[in-house]
Amino acid sequence: MSFHLMMLIGLAMTIKWDKLGVLITLIGTIAFFSSIGYRGFPYIALLNGIPLIFFGMHWLLLFSENNHGNNSVNIKNKDF
Repeated sequence: MSFHLMMLIGLAMTIKWDKLGVLITLIGTIAFFSSIGYRGFPYIALLNGIPLIFFGMHWLLLFSENNHGNNSVNIKNKDF
């Protein structure tokens, strides 16, 4: 039960801390499905993987923009 709560907390943490939330979600999902002794492939676990895939695509896009010198505006470095 606590591993299931860990999955939910990890998904909620992705709102504020994306990388930490993804890590907690991934650990909780793996721990939960290995602790319940599920013998087949847990297709329901893929639901937790959907946000992880989108975060991964987002990080890849940010990485490629930063390495290729894209001329997009970086709001974090802009003085207001």
